[in-house]
Amino acid sequence: MDDSSIKNFVEFVKKENIKIDILINNAGVGTEISYWKDKNPEEIMKTILNTNYRGTIKLTAYTIPFLSSGAKVINISS
Repeated sequence: MDDSSIKNFVEFVKKENIKIDILINNAGVGTEISYWKDKNPEEIMKTILNTNYRGTIKLTAYTIPFLSSGAKVINISS
C-alpha cells in the first residue's frame, strides 16, 4: 500500500473542489507463486492485509468528506 498515492489523490480532490459520485476500491496483491515462495507467512499476510484491507479502509475514510450526496462506494476483491 502506498500512502503517498492516497494522500496525493485526496489533496488533488480537495484542491480542485471535486465531489466524488462513485468510489471504486479495486486494490489487490497479485504475483506469481514464485514471489511468495521464499517469504515467511507473516510477511505475506502483512502485504496482503496492507494492500487489500488497510488501503481500502484508508482511501474510503479519507474521501468521505468529498463524496457527493447519494455517492456509491464499490469494493471489489478477489
